[in-house]
Amino acid sequence: MTVPPLVKRHAVAALIGFAAGVLLWLLAAQIYAKAEDEGIAVTGCEQSLGMDPMECA
Repeated sequence: MTVPPLVKRHAVAALIGFAAGVLLWLLAAQIYAKAEDEGIAVTGCEQSLGMDPMECA
């Protein structure tokens, strides 16, 4: 049984998309870790922007 070309193309596209997602996730994890090492708040606008917590809502 042969695999239709359209199925092969979809499989290749899925693999490329998955690999791109993994690379983006690794990049985001590195950026997050670097920001934490430098003491930069990455969550909560009052820490990262120096705002009053009441202004963040």
